[in-house]
Amino acid sequence: MKTQFDILLSWTRQHFWQIAFLFVGIMLPLALFGKLADEIHEGDSLAWDNSILNFIHHHATPFWDWVFINAERTGGVLTIPFIFAMIFGLRFLKRAENSTYFALAVVGAYVLNALSKMFFQRERPSLWISPLPETNFSFPSGHSMVSMAVAAAFIELSWNTKWRWPVLIISLLSTLFIGFSRLYLGVHYPSDVLGGWSAGLIWTCGLHLIFKRGRKQPIAVS
Repeated sequence: MKTQFDILLSWTRQHFWQIAFLFVGIMLPLALFGKLADEIHEGDSLAWDNSILNFIHHHATPFWDWVFINAERTGGVLTIPFIFAMIFGLRFLKRAENSTYFALAVVGAYVLNALSKMFFQRERPSLWISPLPETNFSFPSGHSMVSMAVAAAFIELSWNTKWRWPVLIISLLSTLFIGFSRLYLGVHYPSDVLGGWSAGLIWTCGLHLIFKRGRKQPIAVS
């Protein structure tokens, strides 16, 4: 019997060029967005990034510091187990294609984010000392990109089931909360979060279309 890794590798090889074009199709607009945001920062002509961060920080309190710090720490511990549970849970239910789709959505988001950070190398905000500082590059937000990829994949997999609306609401609220937490903690600019959300959504929807082209029925968990 093929392992989940074998299935993932086989599908990736089979659709290599489609995935490659999808990567390029995301990186090009992301590059334009990142370049525009950098020019805004340097010229300070439309400093909406800094304005939004300063507005959020102005309303910070010790209670919300505690909420967002613990939410980040708890989310960091639970994210990987949840992802593996989804991948192998779908595999256990004999839904190898759905499992492969979800795995590629998440792994691809991680890879895309790592490559983007290496390419853009934007420094993180330094408007105040963050209560939970980060040391790597800023654009795009990895938390935002991966959370959007997970949410979009989860929504697509549950769309034709009775769990559609609960999954949709929980996924969107979770993604918004994660994105806002990065701003509240002062470790990302709003443009980092928007870039991450956009790239994660496009990547996951693009994968969905690639999978859908290869079969008659759309991905669904019944």
